[in-house]
Amino acid sequence: MTIRSYLRLSAFICGCLSLGFAQMQVESITTLPKSISVLISPDGKKVALRNPDGSKLLDLDTMTTRALAHLIPLTFSADSESLYGEQQIDQKTWKFVRLPLSGEQAAIPVGLPPGFAISHDGKRIAYLRSEQYQTPGGIAVGYLVMVADIDGKNETQLASFRYPENANSPFWSPDDRQVLLLTSSGRPPREKTKLWRISPGSAAKAEELCDCEAHSAIAPRDQGGLFLLHVDRQFQSWRQDSIWHYDLTTRAWTRLDVESPGDNGMYHYSSLSAGAGALVANREKFTPGFWNGLMSTLFGLDPLVAERQQIEWDTVLIRLRGRGTTDEHR
Repeated sequence: MTIRSYLRLSAFICGCLSLGFAQMQVESITTLPKSISVLISPDGKKVALRNPDGSKLLDLDTMTTRALAHLIPLTFSADSESLYGEQQIDQKTWKFVRLPLSGEQAAIPVGLPPGFAISHDGKRIAYLRSEQYQTPGGIAVGYLVMVADIDGKNETQLASFRYPENANSPFWSPDDRQVLLLTSSGRPPREKTKLWRISPGSAAKAEELCDCEAHSAIAPRDQGGLFLLHVDRQFQSWRQDSIWHYDLTTRAWTRLDVESPGDNGMYHYSSLSAGAGALVANREKFTPGFWNGLMSTLFGLDPLVAERQQIEWDTVLIRLRGRGTTDEHR
């Protein structure tokens, strides 16, 4: 049985068992100012937008923006009251800072490792550290999964990943009891990804949850699982994605219907961020002509090679409701 067939069967069974849950549904989709990267605060009330000409903070209640001078936003604090990011000091110097969002307070330098994820209670961080190790073919690079207090103290190693698994940045489960991460092996279009979870403690061990064919994932506090950018089709010059919710309790998959009825476009998501009851994403849309779309569907031909159409690009806010059952068509 193929991975996709297994997921389809598993989704159907879990859906039958979870009919009592409210379905995860898209309530509304709102177009935001275009950006090259986007983050939503944990409380779902603020959005940080980054562009080459500077970053801005968007208040979703008033839909007003204010500038975030010389800051590249990387993550919100757990209480949504600060932004962590890189701040430019001069043409050659950057420093890692925490910027309070209330009043006109100055950014505060912090000494935390790059790529860290803050737990939902704001007390701990998870991150990767590279390590070199000897192989018969020479020196290779692996990754250690680390956790520490929010101030960087009490650092602990949870697990390590070595070739052929390439680890992506970790993140916390909704209840903060586990650290989750994706690993990848191989190269597109044959790249394989897996989802892992690790429970911090004296007997910490990485547990493989599934082969998920995803390139990004995030787990907000309020949705009972995580959202993944699933790779539907990988072409030489284009990757078609969809957004899925994975319930950590029932192992059920839910596909979010973010496309309009009759929309035959191919979507690629370059970023995804989750807050309370909402997602924000950057996406590109390519709509092939009839014959190229048909040849792509039937034979997997790269539509962009055959037909260079203009690619549409936007940044969207996706409001959600419900916790989720499943879509049996995966």
